[in-house]
Amino acid sequence: MGSTFTPQPDDAGPRQAIVQASRKLHELGLNRGSSGNIGVRHGGVLLLTPSGVVPDDMLPRSIVGIDFAGRVQGSGKPTSEWRIHRDIMIAR
Repeated sequence: MGSTFTPQPDDAGPRQAIVQASRKLHELGLNRGSSGNIGVRHGGVLLLTPSGVVPDDMLPRSIVGIDFAGRVQGSGKPTSEWRIHRDIMIAR
């Protein structure tokens, strides 16, 4: 992964939605611990659940943004499956 890039100012809603969805999946027993990932395309950025963070500890600022070249936004670490999410988003 390369250098960081500038966050988008309008991504607060999608970040919050990812946190809520992650908590709901955990509540329903579909994800355990920090397993299970959510990825959302937001413009030219892929927003992903962070690596190793349980849903109860996740905050909107915990969500990691990467561009389609793999450059990380900020200091978070995206799920190790980010390439799978990216490839699906590119194909769709």
